[in-house]
Amino acid sequence: MQWSLFSTIRRELPQAFIDRGASAVMGWNGLVGLGHTDKATLSLLRELITRRHTVSESVKSAMKEVGPDPDYNSIMGYYPREKGDLAFSDIVKGSLSELIVAVPLSSVLSDVKEERIS
Repeated sequence: MQWSLFSTIRRELPQAFIDRGASAVMGWNGLVGLGHTDKATLSLLRELITRRHTVSESVKSAMKEVGPDPDYNSIMGYYPREKGDLAFSDIVKGSLSELIVAVPLSSVLSDVKEERIS
């Protein structure tokens, strides 16, 4: 699992993490404020780890709780889309060494359709 900032322009970076063994890349579709991403990350991790929800459910729930970034209107999403049904236990497979922790990045992702909460 990788957490990053991504745009809808390029997908090379998240794909590189997938190619190197990450199960999923979660992040934003644009700029996001530090305080907002902190709240969203805590919400996401609570959903993934404590409530044992899937990646898709966790992203949706975190977005319902914190909403889009108030300054940039960026929303949280994940890549690749077909990994939305993974749970945290599937991602780490018993080994925390497979977990890539939150790293803010300034570029990267195309062909990602973010989860939008209506």
